[in-house]
Amino acid sequence: MKNFDLKNNQSALQSVMNTYAIISTITQAPITIAIIVFIYRKFPNLKMSEVMPYIYIFTAINILRTWMEVEKSFESLNADLTIFNFSLIVFYFVTVLGIRYFFVKSRQW
Repeated sequence: MKNFDLKNNQSALQSVMNTYAIISTITQAPITIAIIVFIYRKFPNLKMSEVMPYIYIFTAINILRTWMEVEKSFESLNADLTIFNFSLIVFYFVTVLGIRYFFVKSRQW
């Protein structure tokens, strides 16, 4: 059986990265929102308006760390990570705005 080498197969690498980016954004954002909403609904005295700046900041830090690590990892492969990086940006905004949406009209805001 012939070994499959992503380093020498750029189209396969692009396909895998683009597929991962799209599927991960579609699945991870709603799951993240659901988990955070579920947990914070258990603490009705917690004001989400005071917590949201931390969610904005720490989610942004996480996205930037992921962006830098992926860029460094795939630098030698000359991979075009445009769709992957765009999906990170979409994930950030969907997540933080989704969390905000659930709490902005509630008593916890």
